Order: sequence, then structure tokens, then C-alpha cells
Amino acid sequence: MHDPEQNRSLSDHRHDDAYVCPVCGEAGRRHGTGIHRELNLCSSCGSNSRFCATVVAVLKAIVGQDSDYNLSQMAPQKAIRGIGCSDSEVYARLLADKFDYVNTFYHGEPLLDIENDHSYLEYQPLNFIICNDVLEHAFLPPGEVIPILYQSLRPGGYLILCASTYKLSKHIEKYPPLAGYEVNKTAKGYQLHVQPKLGRDYVDPQPVFHGGPGSVLELRLISDQGLQRNLRSVGFEVSQLSDSVLKTYGA
Repeated sequence: MHDPEQNRSLSDHRHDDAYVCPVCGEAGRRHGTGIHRELNLCSSCGSNSRFCATVVAVLKAIVGQDSDYNLSQMAPQKAIRGIGCSDSEVYARLLADKFDYVNTFYHGEPLLDIENDHSYLEYQPLNFIICNDVLEHAFLPPGEVIPILYQSLRPGGYLILCASTYKLSKHIEKYPPLAGYEVNKTAKGYQLHVQPKLGRDYVDPQPVFHGGPGSVLELRLISDQGLQRNLRSVGFEVSQLSDSVLKTYGA
């Protein structure tokens, strides 16, 4: 699952529609505020548009239910094993109740480095992996991370993928291959001390962050076409959420 044409105008999608939260099952209504993937839709559990669409994708892929179904009403299926890559606790706790699911982290326990195939071993065999807004922040480009994700799934497993994508012919890497980086706060904001694998260190005075200044660094712009090529080239069958679901939840 990914988010084509992330820069579309909010004014194109004005609604005042009822919906049922696919996470907690509570009814809600949008009041003409427009749709955006990070807006909070659910007054009960706090799920925003992206979280709702992620859970819908899990239910469709793993359980075979349509978007009228919700996670809270599902009977536990502990034979199904999955992991999340720094999933939001808004839905991660419920996933852990329903599946043999572990929410993993790069900088904390339980640990997972999505770029290291050995890091997945303790969680395998995996029926599903949720990778929600992670690829734009990984050191390795999507074409190198996706084969690792594919190999970590058992045959017939699912990758639930969400990423901000753009109408580009290929991904745009904002930095050379990195050994590391440091974020420094200055009087004018934040700047990035870039440490390439090859060549000299340098400073980027205007880095872009997701989740607020100094938070998660944007390393690339992901091409919608390029991402689909990456997925298909390793053997994934690509299926996107329907337009009706995307319009409902805005992700």
C-alpha cells in the first residue's frame, strides 16, 4: 500500500461523510475539513487517515475482509505471525491482541534493522510485515531494502507498505550513500552534518524532516513507478487499496 500523488490539493477532496473506524469500530463523521493522511479522523482511538488505511490493508490481505470490517471485532488469530516497523501504538496494541505480532524499533527493544537480513531471524517465519512510512528514511534505497523484506516473509506472506510517493520516473536520493549523519540545532534552525561513505563530510543547511524539525530525516523522494518496479522485480504481486477506500480515509 502506498500513497500516490502525495502533493495533491486538500481542496479537491471535501467531504461531510460518516465512516466507521477500521481500528476501533466507532462511528464518526468528517465535517468538510478535507482529507489528509495525517489528520485525526477518529475521536475514539485517535487513528489518522494513514493508520486507518494501514489497518484496512491488513484486514484485506491477512483476514480477507473488506473495508466495512474492523480490527476490534476480529477474533484472535494467533497462528498468524507479523511484525511492524515502528508502528504507531494507536493500532499496534490491538494488532498484538489479534495476531502473533511484535512491534519492532530501530533504536529500542524489540530491535529490528530493516536493512539487515539477519535482524529478522528471531521473528520468522513471518506472515506479514508492516512497513509504514519507513522507506524514505532508511539508509539503503528502496531497491536494496525491498529484497530483504521479501526474503524475510514466508511463501504467500504479505508486505503492508505505506510510503509517500511522487509522480517521478525514478527515486530521487537527496544524499550520497551514508556512513552516518548528525543533526545540529543552530540559532536559525537545524542543519545536517553529512558523513558519506566516500568523500568528505559536508553540511546540509536545509534538511527536511518528517514529524517536526529535527525529527526523522527525509533521505529521498520515492517514485511511485520506481517503487512498483522494485516490488515486482523481486516477486511481489502489487495490489493497491481501491480509490473508494483511499477517498474514505485519505491515505
